[in-house]
Amino acid sequence: MKDYTYVLIPRIKVQNANAMSGYWAMSSEVVMAARQMMHAFSRKVDEGEGECGVSIIHHTFQYLGNTANGQYSPQQRRGSNFIDKSDYAGGSSKSLSMQPTSSMHLKVSLVFRYEDAVIDEDDLNDCLLRAKLAGGTIIGHSKIKTFESADEVINYVGNGFVIDERYDFDELVDKPEQMIEKMFDLTSPPSKLNERDEKDSWIVPAVLGYAEISDKKHREGSRFDHETAYAEALVGLVQYKSLRMLDDTPLPFWNYQYPENGVFTLSTKS
Repeated sequence: MKDYTYVLIPRIKVQNANAMSGYWAMSSEVVMAARQMMHAFSRKVDEGEGECGVSIIHHTFQYLGNTANGQYSPQQRRGSNFIDKSDYAGGSSKSLSMQPTSSMHLKVSLVFRYEDAVIDEDDLNDCLLRAKLAGGTIIGHSKIKTFESADEVINYVGNGFVIDERYDFDELVDKPEQMIEKMFDLTSPPSKLNERDEKDSWIVPAVLGYAEISDKKHREGSRFDHETAYAEALVGLVQYKSLRMLDDTPLPFWNYQYPENGVFTLSTKS
């Protein structure tokens, strides 16, 4: 049996986090951002070899936008001023363009799982002072604690909704072309309280990976002159499950997988 250490960062408060799941969906989940945040911290403290996944416990969120006539519109942003007269919007008949965006405030607890590692809580505190989560500013969190089991984490946190993977999605449809329609059906609000089975409730889309759509090569401006490639976001489904109703179900941990060359995903499967 593996010897794991569980590092809990309770109730992280984040402002203006990104709520876009790909370019066509909004979601309050932060699966990809949380796993990459763990990876960034692990590299800083030289524990990259021991990282074994992150678990996300959702507490609250608030989309930033307005609702009128039953239609929600996310807040949009544009540049505050021009660069100079040669700017693309420098003419009197033009204006600065807007970038499609959706933002939110949220509160989550993150559980970093390590194998055969000793994590200094002060090091993690220092990293959090400069870190962002999903592009949002971390404005506070409760005291970081270390545990020897996931059950201890659950008992300590007490309440919230753990974000789990719905990897059985392809079993819900007969043909591949039905997947998008089924995804919208599962993620849309039910018109009646008991219209949808509990096992298919609180499902949202999430970016769970990327697939290369171009060859890797050196490009100007790439970080550390690494080879880079253009990629397409892979959107899957995740489900919010009450922490109090997990019963004997283990806490799900998201980790890296490489199912084929040029494809990178996150999954709770071991």
